[in-house]
Amino acid sequence: MDAYLGEIKCFAGDYAPKGWFLCQGQVLNISNYQALYSLLGTQYGGDGIATFALPDLRGRTPIGTGTGTGLTTRVTGQLLGSETVALTSHEIPNHFHTISNQATATNNLSGSGTGTIKCLAATGNADTPAGNYPANSRSRTNAFTSTAGTDQLNTDALQMNVTLNGNINVHVNSQCDTAGNSVAHNNMQPWTCINYIICYNGIYPPRS
Repeated sequence: MDAYLGEIKCFAGDYAPKGWFLCQGQVLNISNYQALYSLLGTQYGGDGIATFALPDLRGRTPIGTGTGTGLTTRVTGQLLGSETVALTSHEIPNHFHTISNQATATNNLSGSGTGTIKCLAATGNADTPAGNYPANSRSRTNAFTSTAGTDQLNTDALQMNVTLNGNINVHVNSQCDTAGNSVAHNNMQPWTCINYIICYNGIYPPRS
């Protein structure tokens, strides 16, 4: 059975049979293969004036032209794919690195304070200091004692204002070890090499 012009087949031999070319991207003269050029055009190369090119299937897998369900649109003659892929930071899984650190702190603080005792510059109305404020007394007799007492003034009797000045410096030495060697990984599917051949001397394929 004669093959259609432009038909591509797999061939287990190491040469192209009569009427066929190996699909190796050869550039051909349009004048010598006008019928084949009318089918291929310059989809695979050539200037379209004097030359055109055959598909180059060396080391490549053919896929269907068009847009498959859920897939990217592919155009006839398009070349894509890579044997190896190096992952970028956007492609690696989320992960964490352990950070080892050593922290030291120094301070340079100074402070000062002032205090005032609230009192009343008038005659008081109580005879005991417990829970009260100092006040003027009509008598100075026994206003002081050499023995410490247990009575306390009102908690609001003493008011303190304290001001701190300075700063605290904290220095942290941290280290995060790097990981990986940025080496591209293999991106190939399992494969077996075989020759692809294209018919250049056959039946011109009818459209219907």
